Amino acid sequence: MSEFSATLVLHPDSTQLKTIITKVNTLNSKSGPFDAVIFLGDAITEPLQLEEPLATSGYLCEGQSEVSSNLLSNNTNITYLPGKYGVFTTVDNLKIAYLTGDEEYLKTNHSDIIDKFTKVNTNIDILITNKWSQVIANEEKLFYGDSQIDPIVELLKPKYHFCVGSNTQGKFFERLPFKWEDDDKVTRFISLAKFGNANKEKWIYAFNLNQSNVAESLPANLTANPYKAAKELQLSSKALMTKRPTEESNEQQHPAKKQRKEVSPKDCFFCLSNPQIQTHMIISIGEHAYLTIAKGPLTKPNTQMSFSGHCLIIPIEHCPCLPSIADGGDGVRSVVKTPLHNEILRYQSSLVRLFTSLNHAVVFYQINKKDNFHFHIQCFPVPVDFLVDFNQILQRNTDINNKQGKFRQNSKLKFQKFTTDTDEQYLKIVNDPDAEYIKFTTFVRTVGSTTSTDQEIYISRLDPDSSLDLQFGRKVMAYLLRTPKRIKWMDCKQSEQRETEETEQFKDKFKGFDFTLQE
Repeated sequence: MSEFSATLVLHPDSTQLKTIITKVNTLNSKSGPFDAVIFLGDAITEPLQLEEPLATSGYLCEGQSEVSSNLLSNNTNITYLPGKYGVFTTVDNLKIAYLTGDEEYLKTNHSDIIDKFTKVNTNIDILITNKWSQVIANEEKLFYGDSQIDPIVELLKPKYHFCVGSNTQGKFFERLPFKWEDDDKVTRFISLAKFGNANKEKWIYAFNLNQSNVAESLPANLTANPYKAAKELQLSSKALMTKRPTEESNEQQHPAKKQRKEVSPKDCFFCLSNPQIQTHMIISIGEHAYLTIAKGPLTKPNTQMSFSGHCLIIPIEHCPCLPSIADGGDGVRSVVKTPLHNEILRYQSSLVRLFTSLNHAVVFYQINKKDNFHFHIQCFPVPVDFLVDFNQILQRNTDINNKQGKFRQNSKLKFQKFTTDTDEQYLKIVNDPDAEYIKFTTFVRTVGSTTSTDQEIYISRLDPDSSLDLQFGRKVMAYLLRTPKRIKWMDCKQSEQRETEETEQFKDKFKGFDFTLQE
């Protein structure tokens, strides 16, 4: 057996699998032969009959959807890796670990999966997953991660970790290699886009895998281990939460503000121009903004609503904060007179009428900050009886945020309350193009009325040189809704199937209030 295994990994479009296999066979004759061809994602969705079988050994497992070995005929030369997770050794002694299924399955069976892979006593050459690990997704600020994958990567320390990320078009990304601290194992993370993807990203990857017992020299482009860095960050956060005042007294009072990674529209998960955008979550598209359900919704369906209702109003333009326009010839700028702001108000009005008809109050939350990735407004439907506690809960969370000591890096918050958006002091804040602030707006049906609502605005300026707890708004709403265990959106993620169902349910209820359908 050769010390190196020539391996080809690809992410096919299941509707063009016969064409792809012909391409692979041609590549195998010209650049091969390959010892193994590995198919990622939902490679096969219907019975496969081939006029010409794969010219070398092929391997596939489930992607996001379930697949049966019965879909493969005997003459394909493709082996189905059974079940949703396991370890498979090829005829060339290639060790492949695989972990498939949607988020709900992985979460439900997490203990069994961990137990299975803990007992693995061999070096893993290749790990196949559908989603990215959460650590890598966080590093790249993308939504493709699943935290259930992280401990598996740390357990197995594979030479290569292949996945696809997005379930629709996939995503090509090759991270620089990293080494594990307790030995000389090096892991390379590679995500492949789907064959024929709109962005023409890489869908196929060929490499020689070293299967010898002789350790390779460490690559020159080796980076720090992201899993170690994530754990250190978690530990330092916990330590910061438990430090005594005497331990903090000698520390720098104003640490340097961390610069955020700039995100371009093609990589921004809120930009409609991004070919990877998750269109199955979009409810409505206007001229300047669009409406989408939330990823990892805080709110949950109830007896009055079959969907969570947590949604986002997002500008179509890639902007970190609300833009302004000239208001007259005297140099005065205005935010509230922009077409974008006017359309946002129309979406808010439509949502208030929708949720009022479902006997709910509404809270909108936004961060207007120049170092945002992409401005957006979150909308939360709230049981009317719960809203009476809003002021108290907001004040309690503000006090915690403003405490000296463990939260001293945070921008100190001081909320002003307004009952109308035409108040001069309020307009002075929001029309200032240099102002940074966070804002809550609540709407509840006026007592004795069936149509009108009462509005309250809570707004606090932000110190641009201080940090901001980006989870502040979600924390306030989680305590208001009495669901503190749902503060982290990653703990509330839904499967793509459930997200699609929820979007359709939302659309059905919203269509009578959606101004974009009435023009």
